Amino acid sequence: MKKAYAIAPLFADDFKNLEARQEEFLNVDATSWDFTDEDQEESRPYEVVNGVAIYSIKGKMLAESNFFTRIFGIPSYAEIGEVISAMYMDEEVESVLMSISTPGGQVAGISDLSSAWRKLNAEKPITVHTSGMLASAGVWLASNSSKIYASETAEIGSIGVLQMHVSQEEALKKEGIKVTVIKSAPLKAIGSPAKDLTASEEAHIQKKVDEAAELFKRQLYKTRYSIQEAAFTGEMFIASQAVDVGLTDGVKTYSDVFNELVSASTGEAANYNGEGGSFTMKKKVTAEMYESAVAAGADPEGMEIVSQADYDALLAAAEGTEGTEANE
Repeated sequence: MKKAYAIAPLFADDFKNLEARQEEFLNVDATSWDFTDEDQEESRPYEVVNGVAIYSIKGKMLAESNFFTRIFGIPSYAEIGEVISAMYMDEEVESVLMSISTPGGQVAGISDLSSAWRKLNAEKPITVHTSGMLASAGVWLASNSSKIYASETAEIGSIGVLQMHVSQEEALKKEGIKVTVIKSAPLKAIGSPAKDLTASEEAHIQKKVDEAAELFKRQLYKTRYSIQEAAFTGEMFIASQAVDVGLTDGVKTYSDVFNELVSASTGEAANYNGEGGSFTMKKKVTAEMYESAVAAGADPEGMEIVSQADYDALLAAAEGTEGTEANE
């Protein structure tokens, strides 16, 4: 791995292979390809349901967006940043639900994306939900949100930074190949796979990794007020443990989070039937109204009983909104 990553260690080799595949892919002559931004759909890359923008980030995250990331559907900070900018400018969007499942991503570029994320969150509150894995750089980004929730079996954590160096020096020697590195400065060839790291080179890389990890730690202390020192061991936590160490705000299903956000946005309860399913809005009614409606043949699943005081408050709020619109 030539770059520093904020990732779960088990995925380090995957990222190393991803780097190699990307370099190989981008070195291919693509001048004959008919693949331009104009060919992409102009529709927004997120769905808006009653003011709530819904967007998913799945997989390992790279910094830059290019042919490779777009063709293979690999999330990039550049692409996520474009989506965030679009949400910020979209007048239909009032709040955001991010569904994230990622082992992490590159350190380079994550600070700028975090700034854009915080800017959006200040205007249109972002709620993050993970049903799979929210690790390392995923936590870094999610921490800029108003709330983070996880499904019961989700894993969250792996706070820290790592960088790997694979030396091929001994393997090359066995093949009878000797590599001579000619350089103009002591650290110019640092990380070259043709040779082992010297003690000073390893110390230099360690220093850079520690500096990036310190930025990560400061980020979490700044955005996650309840964060505990136990969160910084590099461990992955199950959902309930993640709440205990301050990485998340609660254990909830995606459906529950979706329903709560839509209900808060519309003043009506929502019933979401899971990913790829449908949702219906529930009208809020008093107990007396509920009984009368059911007796008249109304669907009881389409209503939610609230107190008379809550109903009166909702009615007053609706009338106030209508009056404001009429006076504009």
